[in-house]
Amino acid sequence: MYTNIISNMCKAGKLVEAKEIFCNLSSKGLQPNTRTYTTMLIGLFKGGMWNDAENLFKEMEKKGVPPNDRTFNIIVQGFLYEKMFCKAVEFLHTMNERGFSPSARVVSLMVNLVAANEPSHETIDVLRKYKAE
Repeated sequence: MYTNIISNMCKAGKLVEAKEIFCNLSSKGLQPNTRTYTTMLIGLFKGGMWNDAENLFKEMEKKGVPPNDRTFNIIVQGFLYEKMFCKAVEFLHTMNERGFSPSARVVSLMVNLVAANEPSHETIDVLRKYKAE
């Protein structure tokens, strides 16, 4: 129920309120699960709050809430939209180490954004790897 409320608040652009609800879950005796964290990450990235999103991911891991493939795809996609290729590549590596693969959408986005900018050699190598898979 709270995940849906947080999602709707984020979609309405009410990130402050969404963060407040998210942060107050524990006071209600509730712990956010993977879906709730991922929903909040989506809102933060859409609101351009990538630093908050990265910190939330770290909190998620610290609290033992396991990220899933969707979580990683959201994070990589968020950093790509911010044109933060190094961060995107960093999370792609972590994603791969944990047995997850980027979605076709993320790979396509990466190809398009890299083509429009000046990619590093590491970014090109990562692209080659995922295009081959």
